[in-house]
Amino acid sequence: MRRISLALALIAALVGPARADFTSKNKDGATLTFKSSGDCTSVVCIVPHYLTDSAGTAVGTAANPLSFQFGTGVLLPGFASTPTFNLGTLNGAATAANQATGNTSVGNIDTSIGAQANSTWDGSSAASLMAINRYQGVKLEAVRALLAGTLTVNLPAGAATAANQTNGTQKTQNVDASGNAIGAGFAAYATASITRPANTTTYTVNTGWNNATSGATNFFTLSGVCRVNGGQVLITRTDIWSSANPTLKLSGVLWLFSATPGTNVNDNAAFNIASADFANLTGSFNGTPFTLGSNQSSGSNSGVSLSGAPYQAQCASGTQNIIGMVEVTNPYVPVSGEVLRVGIATVGLN
Repeated sequence: MRRISLALALIAALVGPARADFTSKNKDGATLTFKSSGDCTSVVCIVPHYLTDSAGTAVGTAANPLSFQFGTGVLLPGFASTPTFNLGTLNGAATAANQATGNTSVGNIDTSIGAQANSTWDGSSAASLMAINRYQGVKLEAVRALLAGTLTVNLPAGAATAANQTNGTQKTQNVDASGNAIGAGFAAYATASITRPANTTTYTVNTGWNNATSGATNFFTLSGVCRVNGGQVLITRTDIWSSANPTLKLSGVLWLFSATPGTNVNDNAAFNIASADFANLTGSFNGTPFTLGSNQSSGSNSGVSLSGAPYQAQCASGTQNIIGMVEVTNPYVPVSGEVLRVGIATVGLN
């Protein structure tokens, strides 16, 4: 037997490298000597040791892999090259299907918000205003409290035309349907004329002045003397003048109407106002009497201006015009083709 052991030791010495003895302590602190594998003079029995976890289960296996934890401030040892770490499979690829659904709708973050949409406030209710506050993130609680009822905004009427603007602002808040300012100052002056026939026939007292002795068509149409259609004005002055200046000056009465008379009066024909036309007289139901005059020793014109207490008159419906007729009240000897002109100055009341 001893021969065989020596033979094996000799073979081992020839094949493997020599190993030195080493020592260690046992649990009682006594020194034990561990012989190299080449020394067969002594036999030492060693209990194998395995790395285990706190439960005594071996680690480093597939079922119980080995892991390392580093404390705060602990440095990893230096590496000769950058290490590669295999993180394994992180619960599948980072696709949308593998993500939490919390990003699919803001409503999942705050279910009180509800569906998202752009909202506009129609002013009908506080609830719709609160909807905007929630959707748009605008703090409108204070506004909502102020608008407990329906909000009414009074805006200027009339078209926003250049005539209604002044330096980029509304000229006036009160305008009529045509865009004309109400309450602002208004003044106008208008004239109209009628050329009598080409004769010198003396006028009979209380006859008409017109453009023809038969089928006369002319009136004294005083245009634009009111601010608005059918408006009210004060007539502050009346001017009447003629293209002639005879020794016997023309006397007459000016009649004004708020509508074009339905019955006209021919030149030098009896002056009678029809009943329907009489109802449309404006300013005065007695008319405005006048007598022309002239302070010139010679000249071709005569006239008169009548002023004093102003009186109210109305324009024709649908127009800013007042219509006039002249009645001759003296035996006036005219000039052939004589022109009689009437003018009125007005101040608007509306």
